[in-house]
Amino acid sequence: LETKTKDNVIVQIQVSVQYRIKPDAIYDAFYKLKDELQQITAYVLDLVRAEIPTMILDDVFEKKDRIADAVRQELTQTMQE
Repeated sequence: LETKTKDNVIVQIQVSVQYRIKPDAIYDAFYKLKDELQQITAYVLDLVRAEIPTMILDDVFEKKDRIADAVRQELTQTMQE
């Protein structure tokens, strides 16, 4: 992923996501989602692109946990729907 920070530095970020399907939602995951991997990827990339421009370059490295938490919270909420 390539994006720009608040201080106008272009950074390339590698994003890895681990996910699991809840046992009680297997039917929904299989039959209600067209391509779950593509949908999750799109959400994650959008969330990271939204989060990084609010930080300066130094903060991107220091606050990677904040980025991960923002992605986790938003993705959990979105995928539950």
